[in-house]
Amino acid sequence: MANVIDSLLVTLGLDVSAYKKGSAEAEKATESLDKKTIDSGKKTGEYEKKLATEQAARTKFLNEQAKKTVDNYSKARNELLLFLSLFTAGKGLLDFASSTIRNVANMERLGEVVGVGVNKLGAWQLAAKNTGGSAEEMTGQILKASQDIASFQNGIGSQGTTGFLALGGKASELKDTQTYLMGMARVVSDLVSKYGEARAFQFANQRMGMGLNEFNLLKLGTEELGKQLAINEKIVGLDHQKGQQAIEMQKRWNNLTESFEQTGRTVLFALTPALEELGAQLQQVAQWAIDHKDDIKKWVDESVGTLRQLGREADSVAQAFGGWKVVFEALIALKLAGYFLGVAQSIMKIGTALAGVGRIGAAVAGGSKFGSFLKFLTNPLVAGAGMMLYSPDLNQGEDAEVHTMVSKGGKTPRGIRNNNPGNIRYGKFAQSWGAIAQDDKGFAVFADPSTGENAEIALLGTYLKNKHDTIRKIISRYAPASENDTHAYIGAVSRQTGLTPDAKLTAANLGALSQAIFAHENGAKYATTNNSTHSAETNIGQITINTGARDAGGIAAGLRDSLASQNLAWQMNTGVR
Repeated sequence: MANVIDSLLVTLGLDVSAYKKGSAEAEKATESLDKKTIDSGKKTGEYEKKLATEQAARTKFLNEQAKKTVDNYSKARNELLLFLSLFTAGKGLLDFASSTIRNVANMERLGEVVGVGVNKLGAWQLAAKNTGGSAEEMTGQILKASQDIASFQNGIGSQGTTGFLALGGKASELKDTQTYLMGMARVVSDLVSKYGEARAFQFANQRMGMGLNEFNLLKLGTEELGKQLAINEKIVGLDHQKGQQAIEMQKRWNNLTESFEQTGRTVLFALTPALEELGAQLQQVAQWAIDHKDDIKKWVDESVGTLRQLGREADSVAQAFGGWKVVFEALIALKLAGYFLGVAQSIMKIGTALAGVGRIGAAVAGGSKFGSFLKFLTNPLVAGAGMMLYSPDLNQGEDAEVHTMVSKGGKTPRGIRNNNPGNIRYGKFAQSWGAIAQDDKGFAVFADPSTGENAEIALLGTYLKNKHDTIRKIISRYAPASENDTHAYIGAVSRQTGLTPDAKLTAANLGALSQAIFAHENGAKYATTNNSTHSAETNIGQITINTGARDAGGIAAGLRDSLASQNLAWQMNTGVR
């Protein structure tokens, strides 16, 4: 292709061959250079692509390694925490350290006061826990024993040492706390061998002021207790040096805790301006609420009204289905049948239940559980027996107890299980009359029925001495209205004894009164004897009526209690309300 230079060469008549040759060579060189440049670019791109791939692979590898490192760290941390929890009794490490330092330091200080080494103290505490007591109880008992020893050595008698010597203790066993405790173990063990545990505990409790947990520990005797203490000393593993270290650590711990608390107080005081501002804003909110209380009340009333309307509508729907019982029965049927029969069968079961709504007769005839229950209730014999045997005299809480008894197949009442038919609360009085323990509700447990009955009569005797000399006064104190249906209780006892609620009582009435209380607390069939001085007996088939009355009205009044003594009547009394 001709250009300006070609035209000039032609015009000037110059030889252009050399020029054309050079131009062709230059053009060829340029094309070669362009090709090399393109090839070089392609190679550079391929290299960069390869490098990017390698970098991505390297990054992926590093990420995977980092994840494995984090997972391994978390696993190691969790295993370490689990390991520590095994040796800190499940407590946090900080809590374990704090409580351990405090307990060992306190044991060391107590040991210095009572003259018992810290390791022996720990062994005694562990022995107490192994027999149902606690470390705190044992600490108190050791301190009391030390005080008894000090009083004896100073010529001052105490209940503990006086009772100890009277029950067979030796003066030589009152030289130090450890010897005294082992001496008491010997005395208690001898009492148990001679009189049995119940009477032995009464002696130890009344003469030496010994509690039940301490008695359970010391009754092991010197030989067995000595073995246990030797084993426990190895388990505890403390000594005087560790005790002193614990005291020093406790001081440092307290100082550190106080330093942190001081830091917290400093921060709190620094935040006071901000807290005051926040308080002012909250006060404004409170003032707004006061100023708009009518609006708030209106909103609340509207909300409550909406909820009430919703409740009425839900109730109307439920009543359309035959009542909430049927609705709940259907829902329960769906839940239970869903497990065993599948959803389709559940729906069929509900349909069957709902089909009986509004048609009670059909439901009864159909044999459903609900229909069977209605058929049972509408049976004239059952309804009549229910009205005759229904007792308004069950004191508060007894209904639930009775229902529990029936549901469990006639479980023996608490008072009978505890040999405590009057359900006397555990305390000093009960202990003084032979109570050996208390149950989970705080009621006394006696060794045998006669001891419990005698305790009841003794308790009623104290009421008489304190001018509580009528059924009304006694039951009002015995079963206060805060815990019982006292009015019903008074009526039941009055009918059982044949005495009016306000009739003056004497010691001669205590037997009949106690039996009426036993019958009310446990059921008429658990009254042990008939203490009335006069009785009339009327037999109707297999039913025997025992009453202090001689007229027809009095005999009729005793009918309910006599029927209640029959097992069938007892079940109806608790099942039909």
